[in-house]
Amino acid sequence: MRRKIVKKVPVQYPLVLKMKGIGGTVRLKVFIKPDGSVRDTEVLGGSAILAESAQKSVSQWKFSPGNSETIMEISVVFDPAAKSETRFRRRRLAWLALFGLQPLPDGPGSFP
Repeated sequence: MRRKIVKKVPVQYPLVLKMKGIGGTVRLKVFIKPDGSVRDTEVLGGSAILAESAQKSVSQWKFSPGNSETIMEISVVFDPAAKSETRFRRRRLAWLALFGLQPLPDGPGSFP
């Protein structure tokens, strides 16, 4: 049975690794309790140096409730070229949404 992710805590990409261009994928086995909370995670493969960050994040995720404990495999991708969303940007987007406004496209002169 596949459970839907209800709450996804963003993964904290270690800044030093991102700046050095070190990325990769971490595969996790996730043990989900009937109430949707994560009981445990186990690293199945991928980048060992990024595994702790992946486990820390996925352990806080919340899934849809089920009748029994479920085990799922999840891959967490760390891409050093991906643009990360700053706290300021998320807050700005929330304010714009509150007033029904659309953000300007990213580009020169736009906020981070």
